[in-house]
Amino acid sequence: MESAPALPTAPAELPAWLAAQRSAYRLAPERAAELLTAALSLAQGALAGPALAAWVGTLALELRSPLRAQALLVAALAEPGLGDQDRALLEALAARADIQAQRLDAARERLQRALLAAEPGSLAQGLALGGSAQLAYREGAAAAAVVQARQALALLAGLEWEGPWVQLHALLALAQRELGDAEGRQASLQRGCALALAQQRWGEAALLTTGLFDLALEQGQPQQAEQALQQASDYAAREPGGAEAPGHAMVVFSRARWLAARGDYAAACAGLREALSQQRHRLAAHDLADRLNQLADWLVLAEQPTEALAAAREAQQLQLLHDARAGRRHLDLLRQQSDIERAEQERAASETRVLALERHHADLAATLARQRALHDELVEARKLAGLGQLLIGLAGRLEAPLQRARQQLEAGQASDEALLDSVRLGAGVSRRALQQGLQQTLAGCQRAQRELEQALAEVSNYQSLRDEV
Repeated sequence: MESAPALPTAPAELPAWLAAQRSAYRLAPERAAELLTAALSLAQGALAGPALAAWVGTLALELRSPLRAQALLVAALAEPGLGDQDRALLEALAARADIQAQRLDAARERLQRALLAAEPGSLAQGLALGGSAQLAYREGAAAAAVVQARQALALLAGLEWEGPWVQLHALLALAQRELGDAEGRQASLQRGCALALAQQRWGEAALLTTGLFDLALEQGQPQQAEQALQQASDYAAREPGGAEAPGHAMVVFSRARWLAARGDYAAACAGLREALSQQRHRLAAHDLADRLNQLADWLVLAEQPTEALAAAREAQQLQLLHDARAGRRHLDLLRQQSDIERAEQERAASETRVLALERHHADLAATLARQRALHDELVEARKLAGLGQLLIGLAGRLEAPLQRARQQLEAGQASDEALLDSVRLGAGVSRRALQQGLQQTLAGCQRAQRELEQALAEVSNYQSLRDEV
């Protein structure tokens, strides 16, 4: 084994150190515990940050102990200026710690934020989908867990990421067991085991092989079950971490089932209790309830009724807790659906109000336009009426002077015609008579002129009044 590189002492040295650590991890995933210890030693100093937190989270997830990275992940998420992809990755890793700690509501919120921030097809999206699958399984939604686990596996396989995503095969098999899909469950276990062996993830290989053991035992195939148990034991022996390692503990569970199948219930109870003491914190509530119910059955067969009753009571409490959480989740979903429907109704009502207001505005605009047109027509009518009144008044004022002017002109015309008649008839017209006739005619014309000037003045006054109107 190559010697571990010296720990970085300055921020500029951290990227190269992390690259070397990732290379060592890809070559030997079983070194995850050793690499995690080195990474955690840096987390106490000034080098802590998003990159180191994501690395610690990956290693902790590899060891199925994400709680070991929780404090560092939370601190990194609180840093200012964090990019969307870094945030999505850290939220997805932190959600796994929340799931292990049974903080399912907090995990759900983290996963929602991660999925919103993650770029499509990114590592962060794959890890968030994997976390969503685990959360769905913890909450008893096996069908949803299958869908999300398959989505995550397809995405992560395409990225050729060599992180602990092989664990999703085990999760997928567990969900398929809940759904009674024996064929799909076997295929998931076999694919996952082949991948784990290729990547030298001995603990995961042990876990997946115990799943094949359980399946063979359930199908009444003792020879295949014994063979799978032996293979799982061999893989667990190569897993670092000793008795508390997940693979080793699951082998203990399987060995207890094997002993019970052979009728040695006392030894089976002892083995199951040992495994529960090591793995209780890793199991979902309904999985732990199943184990305790199994223990209670074996204790009865081992003639230990008091212990069997205690185990059954604990299993019942856990099942009630699981059912209560599932019920709360169902109520939350119903509440969310109700909120969505109410928001949709409010939006539709708002759109209806907007349309009604737009129609009302259009009606008001049309009414205003009509009122303006009527007002303009009324103003014009009033102007015409005023002009009519002026014309009537003007006609009355012009009538008298024009009549007088006409009379003067007619009198002058009559006098002139009389003189002309006298001249045409050869009657003698004295000079004095002619002069008097002409003077009368001139005087009549002058009076007619004055009357016409008066009428012209009235017309001028009318023009100024018309302009005012």
